[in-house]
Amino acid sequence: MLSFGRHKGSGLAVMCEIMAGAIGGGQRVDEPTRGGILNSMVATVIDLSRLGDPAAIAENIEATKSHIRTSRLAPGFDEVLLPGEPERRAAQHRAEVGVEVDATTWQEIREAAGKIGITASEIDRAVGAN
Repeated sequence: MLSFGRHKGSGLAVMCEIMAGAIGGGQRVDEPTRGGILNSMVATVIDLSRLGDPAAIAENIEATKSHIRTSRLAPGFDEVLLPGEPERRAAQHRAEVGVEVDATTWQEIREAAGKIGITASEIDRAVGAN
């Protein structure tokens, strides 16, 4: 598997491993797995107001985002999205129209509910079905 960003991405991955595992005390990749899902992490919090005028920083961020959006589109795409935008759009869509569930999954949910004593009319009432 190629690292994101090739050599720069692998450098970032190594630094994350060092910060989260070796420095932060999480499980390192060279240690035997202790069981379960493990994802040691480290977070960096920066007070941007200590780096300059917050309004100017916000303006520079918006300018950078605008510049990125003007990138040449890849074949088959209509726009350039920034990280988090697909997720925010999906969340907004779900907030407006609900979570889409295919017929097979919905039937399985209803069957599972029935096994624990929840009736079809109770399910319909809970989800606002007619």
